[in-house]
Amino acid sequence: MNQLSDIAEAIRNYKLNAEGGYEEWEKVPCSEDYRMYVPSMGFDVTGADEVKEVIFGWLTDIEAKQELIIIIEENKIIKTKTSLIRLIIVKIKERPLAVSDKTE
Repeated sequence: MNQLSDIAEAIRNYKLNAEGGYEEWEKVPCSEDYRMYVPSMGFDVTGADEVKEVIFGWLTDIEAKQELIIIIEENKIIKTKTSLIRLIIVKIKERPLAVSDKTE
């Protein structure tokens, strides 16, 4: 296994502590114009303000939890594969079943 750069290690730590949300992400040292690209969700944002609003807004809205599967660093690109777990709460209202003993 290759040694991760300081930035990749910070991203790894964020992914392992993702429940901390944007406050945890802010610990990752990034340039002002860094890009976060999530093609599976159609996200392509640049800079801290867009990342906070779009990515973390969405994660908060769906009450997602993340689980890091793998992190790969190639040149200046850091790729992560994350399992995203959506917490879905469904409230089912109980109602009596309609019972019929009529025959036609």
